Amino acid sequence: DEQVVVLSHVLTSEVTSGFDHHHRILNFVDDKPVRNLRHLYHMVEKLVALTPPEGDRFLEFKFGTSNLTIVTSARAARVLGPRMLEDNAISSHASEDLRNDPVPLGEFVPQ
Repeated sequence: DEQVVVLSHVLTSEVTSGFDHHHRILNFVDDKPVRNLRHLYHMVEKLVALTPPEGDRFLEFKFGTSNLTIVTSARAARVLGPRMLEDNAISSHASEDLRNDPVPLGEFVPQ
């Protein structure tokens, strides 16, 4: 069930301006260990969904042994995400199997 998640490419957008980090292993999101890509997807989806439209929440991604931390806005992800996908000719934010995969009991539940 555990698989390494690697940041291999950063999409070009106003949100990611200045990000030149590639081929980094993702270890944590908001201090929660990332077990695999499926787990990461569900964590981020829940955190973004729980962010009130009028407020914001910042997601903290911690990578490998380099002490690299990337912090991004959940509001920006929700608002600018569709445009980022369109600008980079990507049809969906996730594969169909991930989008249709229910979160199993006991999976990550953000606070």
